[in-house]
Amino acid sequence: MKLTLTHADLASVDVDLMIVPIPGPDFAKDEALRALDVALDGELLRVAKLEDFTGKKGQSLTLYTGGKLKARKLRVYALGGKDATEELRSFATVTARGLRDTKSFAIHAPPTSEMLRVLIEAFLMGDYRYTEYLTGARKPKPSTTRGVLITREKPTAADRKALADATIVADAVNFARDLVNAPP
Repeated sequence: MKLTLTHADLASVDVDLMIVPIPGPDFAKDEALRALDVALDGELLRVAKLEDFTGKKGQSLTLYTGGKLKARKLRVYALGGKDATEELRSFATVTARGLRDTKSFAIHAPPTSEMLRVLIEAFLMGDYRYTEYLTGARKPKPSTTRGVLITREKPTAADRKALADATIVADAVNFARDLVNAPP
């Protein structure tokens, strides 16, 4: 999985799936979510209400954008816990595992470089799978998934450093996993 950083309007990013993590029950006040709702002509908050999406921890809402956004699908995921770092880590790990068959995705990145590093590490470690001895139909094709992390402002040097550091850490952890899984 390849991750890149960019700053763009969420409605203009051309991907298969746009993912927006939200802090919790006050999701309707989230600036990014409100902008997406406007781009979707009010459908996002209307569908959230119809589906009883309250922003409780772990809830998610996925809808097709019908061409109103460049992204074909939009997924809103409620973090909602008191420990934002662990919630973000859990969200990224679970999400990465579910994106193995997706060609492209974008995530609305957290506001700080430290949280961004946590998100990237968890994403890259969540995508790990030991496949050395899988054969035939069970052997997965090499990942061609392209991920874009959309920052609130133009990516800073700290953001780029967070991406580089998190990639190094995740690659090292995944290499250690390979060594542990391999026979002696």
